[in-house]
Amino acid sequence: METARAAGVADPHDVDEHLRQGVKAALAGDHVGARAILGALLPAIVGGAGTVLGPVLGAFVLTPLSELTRYALRGRAGADIMLYGAILVLVISFLPQGLVGFVRARRGGAR
Repeated sequence: METARAAGVADPHDVDEHLRQGVKAALAGDHVGARAILGALLPAIVGGAGTVLGPVLGAFVLTPLSELTRYALRGRAGADIMLYGAILVLVISFLPQGLVGFVRARRGGAR
């Protein structure tokens, strides 16, 4: 293994252990908060998971909404997270394919 390290190649066992420790820390909530997790996943879900355009569209929609919500609900701890949770529930319930899937369905129905 010393020759692999000298050559700049990572030991697969070390990489595996680092990944395991990162997953454990994330699941335990040591390094990643709910806000960070929602901030990463919500744009993809709202825009349309499994598409290239979906997360981008979701970010373009949610970023201004986030700023407006934070401004309107300032001083109310956690209110923006609750609003994000409500948006997530509504999108999963009524737009399971996200905004991109909704637009594609509307275009397909119009033809």
